[in-house]
This record gives sequence, C-alpha cells and structure tokens, in this order.
Amino acid sequence: EDLKAAQKVVSLGGFIGVGGVLTYPKSEALRDVISQIPLSHLVIETDAPFLTPHNARKSGLKQNSPQYLPEVIEVLSTVLGKSQDEVSEACFENSLKLFNLAR
Repeated sequence: EDLKAAQKVVSLGGFIGVGGVLTYPKSEALRDVISQIPLSHLVIETDAPFLTPHNARKSGLKQNSPQYLPEVIEVLSTVLGKSQDEVSEACFENSLKLFNLAR
C-alpha cells in the first residue's frame, strides 16, 4: 500500500504482484497505489492457499486457488480503466518476462 515502495520496485525493473487482497472492499489504499503503477510492471498471483478474493470468500470458499484469478483481473481492469482482455494479456506477458520464459 506504499506508493513510494512500489515505484522503487518499478524503477529497478521489478514487478508488483496483485492478488486477492485487491478485491477486498477495504483495500481502497491498495487500489489507489496499483492505479498508479504501469500495467507493464504488474503480475497477478493467488497467494494460495491464503487471501482468497472477496467474492469467493463471501461464498464461503476459504482456500485460494488459481481458479479465482478472474476476479482479480476483473477488479484490476476496473482500477486501471482497461479491458479484462488487455490486462490478462499484459499480465501473462509480464509473467513470461519475470520468470524468463519463452512464449
């Protein structure tokens, strides 16, 4: 939730991981920080088995799983004002860069 720390990570060429916490109603400060980070430096993550996204948790699902990443993408897209497809594709590409993987 610290913009200066996130900007430092980005300035060093790093990536910011975004998970289920972004979807929590009380995570306004986090959403504000993420809105100021370039999409080219964001990746999505599950934090599994913890920090299940809000709607899944609300449904009684406690253990996090990759199947809930669409909820993170949905909220991240709203925060960034971009389409879900654009955010999904960018985060996928960023993950390839982060882990030094070829497509």
